[in-house]
Amino acid sequence: MHSKYRWHIFLFIIFFTQPQLKVLAQIPQAVPALIDSVEKIMEKKKIPGLLLSLVKDDSVLFSGGLGYANIDKQEKVNEHSLFRVGSITKSLVSLAVLKLVKEKKFSLDAQLSQLAKEVPFVNQWSATDPITITHLLEHTAGFDDMHFNQLYNQEGKEIPIIERVKKDAKSLNARWRPGTRHSYSNPSYVILGYLIEKFGE
Repeated sequence: MHSKYRWHIFLFIIFFTQPQLKVLAQIPQAVPALIDSVEKIMEKKKIPGLLLSLVKDDSVLFSGGLGYANIDKQEKVNEHSLFRVGSITKSLVSLAVLKLVKEKKFSLDAQLSQLAKEVPFVNQWSATDPITITHLLEHTAGFDDMHFNQLYNQEGKEIPIIERVKKDAKSLNARWRPGTRHSYSNPSYVILGYLIEKFGE
């Protein structure tokens, strides 16, 4: 699938999962009407296909594919179609972190250095401006993004998450005082994933 279509899918998912957006008040409540609206947006934005799940409380209202997985072959999206999920997973990581905060496993102001001494990072402002959970969530820790050769698992096997964190050590150097600038950082969310594993047991 072309990369621009992936972005449309990600933006679309974010659009329909952010309750604070005022425009959501205009979305039809009936599932068939909502699906019809989704299909119209797909047509307008030239989104070939997507997987859609509508969940309320513990009930699945709808789960299925819309559009085509392969336009040339006229293959429709189904439950076996694969999509690159990308950074939409960050919203799931954030929710898991907030769940741990609610369970008082740690706070949003908790310092990374105190929660996980095994995480290799550098912060020359640690005495006055330590890196916190909030900084990791907001991409304001000052960390760089992962280097290109670290984007994919080339080892052909599952890597323990702490080892994945250590592979990003070159990116974990606060380039400015934490909390003062925003810079997108995938390694920050790898660290959060590790903290979920560590404190969620």
